[in-house]
Amino acid sequence: MTFIAEGAEGRVHRLAAPPVGTGLGGPLAFKEIRTDLGAADRASVVQAMEHAMALRTAMDPADRAELDRVTTWPLALVRHGGTTVGALLPLIPDDFFVRTNPPGGQPGRVVFEFAFLCSSDTYLKANGIDRSGADDPLIRLALAAQLSYVIALLHRRGIVYGDLSLRNVAIAVNPPRLLLLDCDPAAALSNTGRRQLHSPFFKPPECVDSTVLQDLATDVYKLGLCVLRGLVTGSGVTQLKDPRVLAGTLDQAGVDLVTRALATRPGDRPPAKALYQYLESAILAKAQPPVLHLAAVNRAALLRGGDVVVTWSVTGATRIRITGTNGLAVEIQDPDGHPNGCAVQPTASGNIVVEAVNNHGSVSAVAGFVDLYELPPLDLSQLVLPRTDVPALAPVQVPSVLSALPPAPAVSTQAHPVPQLAVPDFWSTARALQPATPPNPALPAADLAADTTEAFQRAQRDVNERVLGVIFTALQTVLTSARKLSPGTGKVANP
Repeated sequence: MTFIAEGAEGRVHRLAAPPVGTGLGGPLAFKEIRTDLGAADRASVVQAMEHAMALRTAMDPADRAELDRVTTWPLALVRHGGTTVGALLPLIPDDFFVRTNPPGGQPGRVVFEFAFLCSSDTYLKANGIDRSGADDPLIRLALAAQLSYVIALLHRRGIVYGDLSLRNVAIAVNPPRLLLLDCDPAAALSNTGRRQLHSPFFKPPECVDSTVLQDLATDVYKLGLCVLRGLVTGSGVTQLKDPRVLAGTLDQAGVDLVTRALATRPGDRPPAKALYQYLESAILAKAQPPVLHLAAVNRAALLRGGDVVVTWSVTGATRIRITGTNGLAVEIQDPDGHPNGCAVQPTASGNIVVEAVNNHGSVSAVAGFVDLYELPPLDLSQLVLPRTDVPALAPVQVPSVLSALPPAPAVSTQAHPVPQLAVPDFWSTARALQPATPPNPALPAADLAADTTEAFQRAQRDVNERVLGVIFTALQTVLTSARKLSPGTGKVANP
């Protein structure tokens, strides 16, 4: 045996193999009653184990199998020398444990209790516990629904669980499921001698008097607290009793149902089955696969290498997969980010399929069948262009008169001398000018002769410069023409 854990009433060991002759299979644990218990306490523990065993034995095979699936109910009593020393229990599977890695401490692992879901971040950090896998609200709803199912299963058989709390439930998150632990004190409602305890902050209001026997209503009250606290995280949640904090996690019907479960009057509380049915419906409403309203392609035929645009209309999808013949596969992470669809390039003729996916399932539809055609090869070497028959044209004869004309004369300065330009004598004209008589006799006549003479001299210089510029340009033109080849000789004409 390998020691696993120790509680107030016993020590739990892992068995290497099932004991011979028990007929039990699967991994088992041995819960050994503590030897240091007083006689009365020991007798009470033994009586509870024997009573729990009798309840399981009285069930039909289907209920017994279901009980074994969701609890660690005692499977057989262990006796030594005629005295009951403990019981054999189903061994808690490994995925119901979580690793611990406290700062400065030794790594280890502990049972992943439902209580960790409402523990503060400070507590988890101090113990090095990672509960990120259970942070999804849908996983928490699933675990709360399963706990309600287990309690409803017991109540259907008239069994009171008793000491229900988040610490008496082990959870796994992938997939979400749970095991109800410490089932020894569970007792039949008809057993008036039952002795059942209350965990801190889980005592129903009617049990202030410790002599009051627990019943189905006290189980429902504690179940309501487990649902409330299991869906909320943060400081002080372990003592929370106000269901109004569930607004946003549950709808108003769910908040009202949990409020009724925590009612002061036991008769106002709903049955555990009602909590299970509501939570199951809430999960189904939140955990629906996507709905694919439309899937289509924009063309039914194209040449190889061309694109086809795939469009869709979907609700609740987190990604879209487009698949086709011959390995076509395109995945789109943002389904709502493609209002005009997505262009894909088929590699073969066949159906184009659109699949909408989320964390809760997938749905697919054929968008359309696409025919892919090959463009035939074009061999230009084999291309023959048609030829048009054109009638033969008569030869062209040049008239003899044209052949007798001399070639165009060569242009040269000898054949065409530069014309001589006569520049007028503005100087003589300027000297002949006389100043006009002043219009105002009162003013003395100005001596304008010198000024006039200077002005006409400037004008004559400007004219001379302009005329010389024109002559130079003309001369350049003539010289350029003279450099061309003389007709019929192939030589440059001499200037």
